Amino acid sequence: MHNPFYGESPHLLGRSEEIRRINEKLQASNHYSMVGPHGSGKSLLLKEIIQQIPSWLEYQPYEVLKIPFRSINNLRDLQEAIVIYLGGQKAGEWRGLLHHKPLCLLVLDDLGGMDPGQNGLKMRCWLRGLDDGYRTKLLMVSNERLDRLFRKDDPNRDSPFAGLDLLQVELAPLPTDVCRQIVEQRLSWTNFNIHSFADLLNMPRQPKDLLDSCAARYEALRQAKS
Repeated sequence: MHNPFYGESPHLLGRSEEIRRINEKLQASNHYSMVGPHGSGKSLLLKEIIQQIPSWLEYQPYEVLKIPFRSINNLRDLQEAIVIYLGGQKAGEWRGLLHHKPLCLLVLDDLGGMDPGQNGLKMRCWLRGLDDGYRTKLLMVSNERLDRLFRKDDPNRDSPFAGLDLLQVELAPLPTDVCRQIVEQRLSWTNFNIHSFADLLNMPRQPKDLLDSCAARYEALRQAKS
């Protein structure tokens, strides 16, 4: 039998306060950043947010673009990704395309994957200018706070991203009642009882840490039963 604690959770649980704060920030037309360590559930939360943004802000779905920075190496790659999304072909077409097909929100996912050196600095300066030129807001997602992530951008000035979001939403470990809900959800189609996992639910935990621990427990219980 497949281990139920492997794979992405089918439903988001326990991040209603974070969603409320994100909604407030976006409604206020502010830039926004979401910060959480690896395994804190940023991807699942981001997926939920992107689905809700059009109804929150009365945007069309095509006015929101998500860019994963593990696949972007320089400013040309970044501009090209936007141009292709907007129906163009060459990186240099970005100005005309953004005038005619404005992006209301650019989701910068996995921001820690952006080059911390000069290539990255060019991208950060360019992205920062999109709000002034095209009123494009940035929703930034990373493992580390922005005030630390690009601290060394330029020794003579702050990072272009410094101060964009002074009250970043940080994903804290999930409370024990939510951890219990997640485990119950995963066990719902198995023959194992939540009580066999009770000692793993006695303190707040990040989703991946919880699921990894439960996966190991599930394997041990299954082997003992066989």
